[in-house]
Amino acid sequence: MLERADENVFDEFRYESIKRQVKIRNKPMKKVSDYFSHTDFKSKMSRKINNINEELRAINKLAKNLGLQSLMVPLQQILSIRETNSVVVASEVVGRDNDVAEIKRKMLNMRDDIVLSTGV
Repeated sequence: MLERADENVFDEFRYESIKRQVKIRNKPMKKVSDYFSHTDFKSKMSRKINNINEELRAINKLAKNLGLQSLMVPLQQILSIRETNSVVVASEVVGRDNDVAEIKRKMLNMRDDIVLSTGV
């Protein structure tokens, strides 16, 4: 629920920003009334963000009550874990011979399956 709540808040901010830009372009004389609607929006969003923060605090409190602790991991260690590349050593791949053969067969037979269109 919380993951969607924060996404929804960000989406609403983006939407409001775009809406204001369009209004300003289309009706430059309406700035005063836009100010008040923007103030209402900021107040509404502030409440939503506070609710999200309260949920995060509750989750943190629950985690502490369960004996869970935060673990500080250096950024360098996280980055080294996440590094990937597209180089694959064939000797490290096990049990894919049948899959490779099936893909090759499908690719070779692909020409037979292509239907040429002469236009509509």
